[in-house]
Amino acid sequence: MNTDKSEALKSARLYVIVGSALCRGAVEDAVSAALRGGADVIQLREKGVYEADYVTLARRVKKIVADAGKTFIVNDNPSVALSSGADGVHVGADDVPLLECRLLLGPDAIVGVSTHSVEDVVAASEGGADYVGFGPVFETETKAQARPALGLEPLRAAAAAAAAAAAKVPLFAIGGMTVERVAGVLATGAHGIAVASAIASAEDVESAARRFREQL
Repeated sequence: MNTDKSEALKSARLYVIVGSALCRGAVEDAVSAALRGGADVIQLREKGVYEADYVTLARRVKKIVADAGKTFIVNDNPSVALSSGADGVHVGADDVPLLECRLLLGPDAIVGVSTHSVEDVVAASEGGADYVGFGPVFETETKAQARPALGLEPLRAAAAAAAAAAAKVPLFAIGGMTVERVAGVLATGAHGIAVASAIASAEDVESAARRFREQL
């Protein structure tokens, strides 16, 4: 990954996930509002859509995020990330493997990985991930059949593993994030937080993002 993107990740604290199933109105409007509120990274998560439609929306979101000077990530699909000009892709255990994402997107792209244990964090770091998401830390209804909440102590151990890794990958805590929980999450050593419904589904997305930003 090039230096500019590496530095952008290191300074990023608020990672916001958006998508048609999350946003009350147009995804593009929610993205603009989240950026005004202080989002550093925007991830577009679209499920069950044609790839052509995913690419079309991703290109529109990419322009908004790029104009704001922030980082744009596509969920699950590296080919959509490539076609839309996204800064990178985020994948989980059941998605395209990290190495395949890297081969497709090249060395300068950001590749993030979902993790659920210290072992996952170590494997992702050693495998060349640029950052990891860890969770769900708290109960969440954003994803169907979500894993059980892991809690703060496993997060603390995971954050320590991420900091100790040779690449010192940033770790973003995800799952059930609320404004009230931010301080406790940061106290574990997590680099930042990833928020989906608490921002994307809010009536006032900008204000919701700003409240999180103030805690960070």
